[in-house]
Amino acid sequence: MKIKKLGFITFRFSCEEIDIITDPLLSEEAGVTIGKTTGEVVLFTGEKYIGSHSVIEDSGYKKIEPKKRESLHEITSPGEYELGGVLIRRPQGTDFYILDEKDVRVVYVGEISKSIAVEQFADLGDVDLLILPVGDAEVFPNFDKLEKIISKVDPTYMIPCGYKESGLKGDFASLKGVDEFIKQFGYTHVTNDNKFVLSSGTEQESKVIEIVVLD
Repeated sequence: MKIKKLGFITFRFSCEEIDIITDPLLSEEAGVTIGKTTGEVVLFTGEKYIGSHSVIEDSGYKKIEPKKRESLHEITSPGEYELGGVLIRRPQGTDFYILDEKDVRVVYVGEISKSIAVEQFADLGDVDLLILPVGDAEVFPNFDKLEKIISKVDPTYMIPCGYKESGLKGDFASLKGVDEFIKQFGYTHVTNDNKFVLSSGTEQESKVIEIVVLD
C-alpha cells in the first residue's frame, strides 16, 4: 500500500487493485486546493454525509475521475465494505475508517470532532499506521485528547495531517503547525517524505512510534 498526501486531510491510498481517496471536500473547504486525481473509492468521514451515496455529484466536485471503474464508489456511513481486496470498515458511532489489505492495517481519521470520545478507538487490534489531524484549534481535538487517542491506538507509524499550512481559511487558519505537535509530544523518530509505502514487511526502526510527515 502506497500512501500519498494530496493536501490537508486528503490522501490517496494506492492498493493492489484500487485507489482510495479521502475527504476531498473538507480539504477544499479549509482552503487547500486538491489537484485532479483518479481513484475507485472515496471516503467521507463527516457526519453530515452519513447516508448519502452521491456526495461528489451533489457537490459538483469534478477533480476525481474513476480509474478502473465506470463510476466512483462513495463510502459515507458505518458498515463493512470489501472492494478490490481491501476491507474497509467504519464501526457504528465512529468518525474514522479502518483499512485492511492483506496483513496491513491503517486507521484513517479525517473530519474528526473536537469532542470525539476516546473510547471509540478501543479494541482496534494491531494498527500499523494511524493518520490523524493534529492541528488542535477550534475544529480538531486538543493535544490532551490526541495523546489519549494515540495511546489507545498504539500504532507503529503515524502520519499527522490537518495542521497549519498556507492558504487555510476560517477556523482552520488558527490551526497549529506540525512542528508544534511534534515538539509537544517529544517525538524524536521523525521522517519527511513525499510518500509512504506500507507492507507486511515494513520494518520499524525502534520500539517507539515513528512519525512520517508527508509533503
